[in-house]
Amino acid sequence: MADVGCRNTVFGAEAQEANAHLDRWMQAGIRDFRLEFAHESGSEVEEITDAFRNPAQLARRLKSIAPGGTTQGSLQIKANYLELPILQ
Repeated sequence: MADVGCRNTVFGAEAQEANAHLDRWMQAGIRDFRLEFAHESGSEVEEITDAFRNPAQLARRLKSIAPGGTTQGSLQIKANYLELPILQ
């Protein structure tokens, strides 16, 4: 989808969410977050923004709201990210 600046964004089938990182971001002093929506209805936007008012239930609610499930997308860090594969 192109925006008004002619920049293209590719949206996947899964909703991207970063709930696993929220506590660390808040401990670091980050208090403002941006939520982006592509094709959600007004009622879906209200339901999703309401989910953020209860961080303890956030991940569960987002997974139940998003029909295609959720993903951390580019924010996912694999447990072995420091290991380099042996190339042969």
